[in-house]
Amino acid sequence: MFTSSRRRGCIERFCKEGKRVHVLLLKRSKIMANIMTILLVTALMATLWPKAMATPTITSIDPESGHVGDIVRVVGGIDTANGSYTIFFDGEEAKNGTAVGTAVNDTFIVLHRPLGNYNITLQDTATNSSYTFPTLFAVETAYYIKAVTPQPPHQLQEGESTQIYVNVTGGEENTVYPANITVTDPSGAVYYNDTLQLTNTASTGYGEGNTTYPTDFSLGASTDYVGIYTLAFNETLAAGNFTVGLTDRVKYRSGGTVSVQGSGYNANENVTVNIALAGVPISGYPKNVTADAGGVVTHSWAIPTNAKPGTHTVTLTNATSDGTVKTPADAQNFTVVGAVCLIQTWNLADPPEPVASVIVEANNTTTNALLKAGTTNSTGWVELWLELGNYTFKAFYMIDKDSVLVGSLTNQSIAEATTFKLNLTCQLSHIKATIHDEAKNPLSKIDVKLEYTYTTRDNATVPKTEHFETNNTGTVTLLNTIANTSYEIEASRYGHPFNRTVIENLTFPLWINITCPTYTIFIHVLDSHDLPIQNVDVAFIEWSSEILTDTKPTNTMGSVAFHYTFGRYKARVYNGSALQENAIVLNETVVDLVEDQFFVLIYCKIYNIDLSLSVIDYFGQPIPNAVVKVERNGLEFTSPSTGRDGTTSLHGIIGGDSRVSVYISGKLSETRTLYLDKDTEMVFKIDKYIIVGGYPLESIQFLAIVSLSILVAIFALAILYQRISLTRKKKEKEEGNAQRE
Repeated sequence: MFTSSRRRGCIERFCKEGKRVHVLLLKRSKIMANIMTILLVTALMATLWPKAMATPTITSIDPESGHVGDIVRVVGGIDTANGSYTIFFDGEEAKNGTAVGTAVNDTFIVLHRPLGNYNITLQDTATNSSYTFPTLFAVETAYYIKAVTPQPPHQLQEGESTQIYVNVTGGEENTVYPANITVTDPSGAVYYNDTLQLTNTASTGYGEGNTTYPTDFSLGASTDYVGIYTLAFNETLAAGNFTVGLTDRVKYRSGGTVSVQGSGYNANENVTVNIALAGVPISGYPKNVTADAGGVVTHSWAIPTNAKPGTHTVTLTNATSDGTVKTPADAQNFTVVGAVCLIQTWNLADPPEPVASVIVEANNTTTNALLKAGTTNSTGWVELWLELGNYTFKAFYMIDKDSVLVGSLTNQSIAEATTFKLNLTCQLSHIKATIHDEAKNPLSKIDVKLEYTYTTRDNATVPKTEHFETNNTGTVTLLNTIANTSYEIEASRYGHPFNRTVIENLTFPLWINITCPTYTIFIHVLDSHDLPIQNVDVAFIEWSSEILTDTKPTNTMGSVAFHYTFGRYKARVYNGSALQENAIVLNETVVDLVEDQFFVLIYCKIYNIDLSLSVIDYFGQPIPNAVVKVERNGLEFTSPSTGRDGTTSLHGIIGGDSRVSVYISGKLSETRTLYLDKDTEMVFKIDKYIIVGGYPLESIQFLAIVSLSILVAIFALAILYQRISLTRKKKEKEEGNAQRE
C-alpha cells in the first residue's frame, strides 16, 4: 500500500510529466502548421510566378542598308515551333508568316521612311516576345525618272507627247527637291525643264512630280525623230529613256491595220511612204502622202489575211528636192504575224503531265517543209506564229544531242488569223523503281542502270546507258522515258549487281518493286597464334552510313554468323563487349556480302601476344626483382618480378600501340612505345643501375661508395704510413742513443 505522501508525490510527478508532454505536442503541432503554411504559399507563388520565356532572335539581315522598296532578307528564329511571326520595320508591320519549325528565313520590302537608320524587329505572335536586331538598317536617298508610254506591242508615235514622272525616296523630311529634267533626242539635241519642284517629302521622305514632254520643255523640243530619247534627273541622279516610232504597234497579225504617223515636216509637204518586206516593196507601195497644216503625215495599211509574215520596214522620205531631210531618217521595222498557235505537249502519265523542253516543229502538210519551230517551256507550252494554211506538227525529245520523234499532229488547218490551242500527246512515260530489303525497308543510294536503244529522226539506232541513284525512300523515278521501247534495269550496290529487270515495249507508266536479297556470312576470328578467340564481340556495320546493324559474341570456336542484306559492311572485332567504354578494336575488315560466305577469317594479330623481357644493368648484369608493365587504352598488364637472371615474361596480352615500362625498386626506370603485333623479345639496359651483391644500386650511389672506399683506403694508408714513419724515427733515435752511450 502506498502512503499518502508517496501517492501525492506520484500524482505530482504524473502531472508534471503530462504537462511536459502537452507542451511538446503543442510545439509539434505549431511546427506542422508552419510547414503546411509554407507549402501552400509556395504552391500559390508557383502558380502566380511569371513563366520564363525565351526570346526570338535575328542572326542576320541582308543587306543592312538600301533604298525604299528594296528587298531585305531576315534570318533568325522564334520560340513557337511552326508558329506565326511578324517582322516590323521602324515599328510598322512589314511582313508576317509562319516559321519552319522555329526557323525564320523571309524577306520584306523596305517601307517609306526618310533618310536615316531604323530598327528591324522579329516578333513571335504566340508569345508576343520580340527581338530587335542590334544593327540599324540605313535608308538611303534614291531618285527615279520614268516616261509613261504605251505598253508593248503598242508604242509612242512621232508628234505625240508623254508624261515624265520623277520622284525621290528616303529623302530628308519636309523638304522640297528641285528637279532639272533633260531630254536628249535621237539627233543629239538636248532640251530641259528646270522649273519642276517635287512635292514636300513630309514625314515619309517621299516626294514626286511630273511634267509633259515636249510641251513643258525648252524651245524646239519635239518627238519628231524615230529612236530612243534619253532622260536625266539633275544630270546624274537618275536616268531613263523612251522610244518613239512611226507605227502605233511593233507587231501585227494578218488582217490587222498598220497606222503610220510622222511629224516634223513642212505644212502640206509631199512625203513618200514605203512599206517593204526583206527590202522588196509590198504590192501598192511606195505611195505619196501630203502632210497636214501642222506638218504631220498619217497613213494606214490594211494587212491582207494572206500576207506573208515577217519583218517589214516602213520609211517616210520627202518627195521633192527641197523637202525635209531628217537625221536620223524616218525608218522603222515592224512584224506581221499570221495565226498564233499555242501547243501544249503532254506525256502518257495518268493523269497526263505537261512536258518541258520538247521541240515542236510546224511543217507544211503538202511539201513537209519545215516552216517554224519552238521549244516548250516549263509548263509544256510553245507559241508559234504561222501563216494561214495546213500544217503537220511534230514533237521531238532530245537525248544527248539526238532528237527523237515522240509525237505528231497531222493535217491541222489554220484558216484564220486568230489564236489556236492544240494538245500534242508525246510517247513519253515514267518508270519508277522502288528498292527495299526483305523486311520492306527502303534502301537509299542504290545504283540503278538503265539501258535501252532509241531511233533518231535520221533513223539511226543508238544504244543508251543512264545511271541513277535511289533517294531516302529507296525510289528512283526515270522521267519521260521513250515509249514503245524495251528497257533493261540493273540495280547495284557498291559496284555489285543484285537484280536485273527487263521491260518489253513500254507503253504506259510502270512502278517496279525490287527486293534486295539477304545473305549469310560466317566470320571466324583468330589470334596472333592463329587460335580461335571466343567471347569477343564482332560488330557488323553498314559501310557507307557507319550504322551499327548488329553485334554478336564469338562462340567457343571463335565463330559468329550474320544474316544481312546484300551490300558492303565493316566487320569490327573488340576485345570483349563492344559496349564497354574502353573497348579496344582488335581488327576491322571490309566485307562485300554479295553471296553466302561460309568462312571469312579475321586475324587479330594484336591479341594473345607473348612478351619476353630481359633487364640488365650498366655492365650487362641481370637485374632481379624488376617489374615490367604494358599499358594500352586503359588496359594494364604487369609481369612477375624478374628472377636472378633478370628475365620475366607476359603472356596473352593485347598489343597494338603500347607503352612498356620498367620499374626497379618501385621506381619508373625506362619507358618505350612500340606497336605489338607478334610475340616479341625485349632487352632493357638500365644504365642507371649497377648490381652489387645481388642488389641494384644507382650508378651515382655506386660511384659514391667506390669514391668513399678509395678515400677510406687512402686515409688508412696515410695513417699506416705515419705510424711506420714514427716507428722508424723512434728506432733511429734509439739506435742513435745506443751509439752515443
